[in-house]
Amino acid sequence: MINYAILRIAKLKKMSNISGSARHNFREKETLNADSEFTKNNFTNGCQSSKELLQAAKKRLETVPMVRKDSVLAIEYFIGASPEFFQKSSKEQIENYFNKAEKWLKDRHGQENVLAVTRQYDETSPHICAYVIPIDEKGRLNCSFFLDGRKKLSEMQTDFAENCAKEFGLERGIEGSQAKHTTIKEYYSRIQSPIPEVKTIVPELEPATKTQIIAEALGFETQHTKQKKIIDDLEKKQIQEKIDKQKSIEAKAKQYDLEAPKTLYREAQIIKMRETSIQLRQIPLESVLERLECQRDKNDKKNWKTPAGRLTVTDNQFYAHDLGKGGGGAIDLVIMLEQTDYKNSVHWLSQNFGISAVISESVTHLKPEIEKIAKSVQKSFSMPPLSQENWQYVKNYLTKTRKLSEKIVDDMHTQKKLYADNYKNAVFVLGNNEGVVLRGTTDKPFHGVRGKKLAFEIESINQEKTVAFVESAIDAMSLRNLNFTGKIVATSGNSNIEVSRLADEYTKQGFKIIAAYDNDRAGEAMSINLGYSAERMKPKTKDWNDDLVMQKINYSQQQEFSKTIEKKKLENSRSLDLGWER
Repeated sequence: MINYAILRIAKLKKMSNISGSARHNFREKETLNADSEFTKNNFTNGCQSSKELLQAAKKRLETVPMVRKDSVLAIEYFIGASPEFFQKSSKEQIENYFNKAEKWLKDRHGQENVLAVTRQYDETSPHICAYVIPIDEKGRLNCSFFLDGRKKLSEMQTDFAENCAKEFGLERGIEGSQAKHTTIKEYYSRIQSPIPEVKTIVPELEPATKTQIIAEALGFETQHTKQKKIIDDLEKKQIQEKIDKQKSIEAKAKQYDLEAPKTLYREAQIIKMRETSIQLRQIPLESVLERLECQRDKNDKKNWKTPAGRLTVTDNQFYAHDLGKGGGGAIDLVIMLEQTDYKNSVHWLSQNFGISAVISESVTHLKPEIEKIAKSVQKSFSMPPLSQENWQYVKNYLTKTRKLSEKIVDDMHTQKKLYADNYKNAVFVLGNNEGVVLRGTTDKPFHGVRGKKLAFEIESINQEKTVAFVESAIDAMSLRNLNFTGKIVATSGNSNIEVSRLADEYTKQGFKIIAAYDNDRAGEAMSINLGYSAERMKPKTKDWNDDLVMQKINYSQQQEFSKTIEKKKLENSRSLDLGWER
């Protein structure tokens, strides 16, 4: 029988939601589906009560710049496995599984954001309940960064299965399941509630007459004794029905755990059927832009920063001002912004919004073709087209505006780590052409990642065993211009888990780790993720590029000042030669 890893989440949007959930998990209120005899075996790392949890949550939320009314304040994680896993595993194996799961949570969210991890052994199957404040790498309260959309939820399940469950022989859970932990509570609640009255009706026994009493004393059977026998049989039947009812409820509760994987599969099939039967509708262009990491203009919500420059959206139409062209519909929008073709646009939309939604974007007779494309094997990531004619424009932006030296810009270009695309974006190459960071060069520049979110690396000089972690590729180049000679790794777009893995890898290779992230709250949070052994190195201003710009400005001012002094000296010397007094 296949044993599954179970990972579920709940979004808590109010402090009262956090309090109510915590009171249940800390057993501060009656918990019908828990056996109080085993509650003493539960233990928690982190906050030890609902009161402590609320205080810790408020303290963490005070560190973020903004908490919107509809923000998710905390995520509750439920981590468990199929009942058979716990039945056949030793206590040590179970603890090792839970240890892995707890480490995974802290790597994913940062140790400071995981407020409490409770291991519960007083329910039918042991499990973990954990509370996390969803603060992203930039120090913002941002649950969407971790859980927004089916793709991220699916990636989370896969990552958990690979890094935690696989080692213990547990399979990944069924995608799309909406099984709730509360369902099992309903079963146990029913077990512990009073047994409902059975339908067997027992009549009242009429008192025996004097004649019947005498006859029964002499050993004769009377109508009264017959009636008494019937009533006794009915009472026995009623008692047996109550016992059978109790056993049936208990059996169903146990069967719930045994059939959980099948239930998950059935629910996944129901979800799939619902998805294919929903009414077809056009995909909102705003949703497409958000998935492509484009940024909405704060002052004009119809305008967006995109890789193609400023773009205006009106209903289902769009217009790219810098290109002087527009279009309608999600397919054309993806073709333009991703610099791709029709087929790859359909692939991208089907993965992000589903086949049904993509079909609505096309004429009805194209449905078979759309389904064929959407179900076929997608091409690997395609690099944005290189534009040699735009290179000088991008180079001028990097050297004039960003004040990077021509040497480092040319070096990165020669090493094929940097080039210009058709929209005059600076394209920083990640890995072995596996992904890119796009940096716009206009007044309101776009910034986004395409393909795999890997690191942008600049090698050390003279094989120095020091590595500095910075936020962006431009910061990495700026730090090298500021005479840092070690290796530099830019982790913009990387997950906490990936950054932590990179740091561990370099540590094993004997590198000294430098946390050179921005001089702000987000930079501090990202530095903590590198571990306590990392040495903190802060820029004087907000980031290393600002430091470089200030250094160039100060140097220019000093040069101008020196020229003025020399000019004064020259004028004074000429005056003296001519016998003038100034």
